[in-house]
Amino acid sequence: MAKQAVSRKTPSTPPKPQNKKVLSLARALPPTHDAIATRAFELYLSRGAMEGSDVTDWMMAERELSAASSS
Repeated sequence: MAKQAVSRKTPSTPPKPQNKKVLSLARALPPTHDAIATRAFELYLSRGAMEGSDVTDWMMAERELSAASSS
């Protein structure tokens, strides 16, 4: 009688996603241009839409978003 070959492969399971690593990477990324522009516009509106402080608004928005992404 001939012996039959038996496959003893164990089912491979895909690795679990490392959610904590993904989240920490996302926080480490600098804010996007669009995110800064949106926040700068919010600051502009909060000042009563008065012109003349566009650079200040941009810098403040960039600083706020950068601080939020690093914490």
